[in-house]
Amino acid sequence: AVQSYTLVRPEALPPGSVDSGSTAEFTTPSTASSTVPYGTSTLNVTVKTNTKSASTKTSSVDLNGVKMVTGDSVTWTLSVIDLKVGVDTILTATPYVGGTKGTPAIVKVKQLGPDPVDSVVHVSITSPAPNTSYSNSTNSIAVSVKATSGLHVDSVKVSSQKLDSVNNDSLWKGTVTGLTVGSNTLDVIAYASDSKTGTAQLSVVRRDVAGVPQFSVGTGRYTAPQTVTLSTTPTNATIQYSTDSSKWTTGTQVTVSVPETLYVRAFATGRDTSYSRANYVIAAVAPTFTPGSGAFTKPQKVVIQSSDPQAIILWSTDKKSWKVYSQNPPDSIRVPTKLFAYDSVLGLANSLVSEDSITIQVSTPLFSPASGTYTGAQSVSISDSTLGATIEVSSDSADGSWKVYTGAIALTHSRKLYARASVQGLTARYATASYELQLPKPTLELSVEALGKDSLSATDSVGGVTFQYSLDNKIWHDGDGGFWTYSTGTVYVRVAKANWNTSAATSLMVSVSTKGYFKDPRDMQNYSWVAIGSQVWMADNLNYTPKGVDTGMCYQDDPSYCAIYGRLYTWNAVMVGAASSTQSPSGVKGICPSGWHVPSDDEWTTLVNTVEADNRVGSGHDGEALKFTSGWNNSGNGSDLFGFHALPGGFSNGSFSYVGTYAYWLSATESDTSNVWCHSMFYGFTTVGRDHSYKTNGYSLRCTKD
Repeated sequence: AVQSYTLVRPEALPPGSVDSGSTAEFTTPSTASSTVPYGTSTLNVTVKTNTKSASTKTSSVDLNGVKMVTGDSVTWTLSVIDLKVGVDTILTATPYVGGTKGTPAIVKVKQLGPDPVDSVVHVSITSPAPNTSYSNSTNSIAVSVKATSGLHVDSVKVSSQKLDSVNNDSLWKGTVTGLTVGSNTLDVIAYASDSKTGTAQLSVVRRDVAGVPQFSVGTGRYTAPQTVTLSTTPTNATIQYSTDSSKWTTGTQVTVSVPETLYVRAFATGRDTSYSRANYVIAAVAPTFTPGSGAFTKPQKVVIQSSDPQAIILWSTDKKSWKVYSQNPPDSIRVPTKLFAYDSVLGLANSLVSEDSITIQVSTPLFSPASGTYTGAQSVSISDSTLGATIEVSSDSADGSWKVYTGAIALTHSRKLYARASVQGLTARYATASYELQLPKPTLELSVEALGKDSLSATDSVGGVTFQYSLDNKIWHDGDGGFWTYSTGTVYVRVAKANWNTSAATSLMVSVSTKGYFKDPRDMQNYSWVAIGSQVWMADNLNYTPKGVDTGMCYQDDPSYCAIYGRLYTWNAVMVGAASSTQSPSGVKGICPSGWHVPSDDEWTTLVNTVEADNRVGSGHDGEALKFTSGWNNSGNGSDLFGFHALPGGFSNGSFSYVGTYAYWLSATESDTSNVWCHSMFYGFTTVGRDHSYKTNGYSLRCTKD
C-alpha cells in the first residue's frame, strides 16, 4: 500500500513585504511528528506566539485556515477533529500582527491503530453467525465485517466480492452472491497499508429442497376415475395432498373421480418444502357416428351413439345451434355435410366434440379396358356407379368438346380419352385413359433368288403399314414388303404406321452365297459378282453399250480387249445425265444394269477399308488382295483373296495406254467440274490408288448392287 503525504513549508514573504516579527510554536502537540491513541479522532491544539517588540502583540493565528481562540494574545487554542488511523494530518499555524503575516509553525499528527506495535490487521465477522442456514431460494446474503489495524485498512473482500466501508474504514458491509446448495465456506480478506492482510472464514448453509412431487398419472383429460400414486425424494420425505391448497392430507395415493386440481407438497428435515400440482378432467366419452366420415355416392342416414346410457347426446351442423339427439337420425344427407356431437353426463365434464364429415359425390368414371398398350384395335367402354350420373366423353382434352357417352368407342389408333360423370348439385368427377396401339409383328417368308441373293417378303395383319428393314436392329430403311440381302446374317423387319406404336422386330437368320453370276437382261451378257463385307460388287468390268448407240470403247478399238477387260467409258457416258453423288450408296444407276448403281468415291473407300481390315491382308496390300492372279505385267499379279478379279484394262485419253500395266475405275463423284475421282491399281504397287482425272478420259467401270 502507498500512503501520500503533503509537506508544507512556511510561505516566503513577498519581495519588499514587512515581516511582522511574530512567531508561532506548537505546545500541543509538542513535537513535529506526533501520534494520538487509537480511538482518538479529536485533538485540542495549543499554539504560543511572541514578537520582536515587547510592545507589539500578535493579533490573530490561523490553524489550517481556521481562526484560533486566545485570551491574552499569546496562547491560542482550537480543536481538530477527524484524525485518521495511520494517516498523518498536517497542521500549520500562521501568526499575524494586524494584516502582516509572521513566521508559521508546522507539525503532523496521526491516530494510532489498535495494535500499533505489530501492525496486525484484525478481522472479525459481525454477521451472519457461523453456520447460519438459509432457504433454498436464497443465493445471496448480507455480510458485515470489522477490520482494525495500526495501519490503514484499504479494502475488504468476501469470496473476491468487495464490501463497502461504513465507519472510519473499520466496519465493512455488503451483499455476497453465488451461494450453492449445501455448506458454503466464504473467505474474508482485509487489505491494509504496507501490503498487510488479515483473514477469516465464514461458513453458511443453503438448504436443499425436497424433490418435486411426481404423479403416476399426470395432468390430462380422462373418461374414467384415475388412481394417482405420489412420490418424491428423499424417500423418507413426507407427502401431503389437497384439492383446495388449504386442507392437507398425508398420503401417497389418491383417487380422482371428478374434475379437480390436485395440489401436492413434500418436505423433509433440513430441506425446504417443494410443491406441485396436476389438473384432472374426468369427462364423458365422446359419441360415435355410423357411418363414419367418408365419401359416398348416394344419400346417407347417420346414427349417433354413446357408450354411456346416462349420457345426453347433443348434435349440430355448425357448432352453434345444438339439439338433443332423440335416437331418430337426422334426415338423409344428400349434399356434403359436417355433423358435430358430444355427450353430457351429470357430474362429469362434457365429452370432446366428435366430428363426422359426409361427402356425397359422383364416383370416378371407369374405362374398360384400362389405360395401356394393346396390340390391334380396341373397343373401349365407360361406366360410372353413381345412380343417375350422366357420362360425357372427349378425345381432345379436359377442356375440349364434350359429348354424351352412348356406347363403346372404337379405337383404331393411339389416343387419349377423357370422361366425366355428373349429377345435378354435385361436383363432376373426371377420368383419363391413354391407349397405345401396338402394331403386331410382321410375318416373314424367305425365298432364294437365282442371283445368289435371298429374297424376304413380309406381311402384316393391320394394313396401311410401312415395312422397315435392318441388318443390325439399329439403322432402319423403309421398304415395300420385299428385301434382298447378299450376306449371311440376321435380317430384322418391323412395321410402322401413323398414330400406332411401331411393332417389335421380327428377325430371321439367312445364309447367302458370297459370289455368283447374273445375266444383264439388256444384252444377255453374263457377269460374275462377289460380296465383300456389306457390299456386292461386279467381279467383271462392265461391257455394255446400248443397241444402236456406240457408248464406250474397246482398247485399241479391238473387241477382243472388251471381252477381257470390258469397255472404257467417259464419265458423262457412265452417269447418263445424273448429277455427281457423294452418298453411300450413290443412288446413281447410270449405265449399270437394273438393281445396280455407279459406286461413289465413298463406296470405293469402304471397299478398300474392308479389305485392309481383313486379318489375311497385310498393311498396304489391299491392291494385291484385289488383283487377279494373272494378266498383270512384270510379275504384278495379285492373290485375288476376295474374288474381285481386278484386271489392268489401261485407259484412253485420245490414245490408248497401259493395258496390262494399269487399271482405272470411275466413281460417281466429281472432284471439280472437269475431273472425277478415280481408283487405280498399278502392276508395281500393292495398294489401291486414289486420284482425280479428266472426265473426258476413258476408264473401266465396276457397278455395285443396290
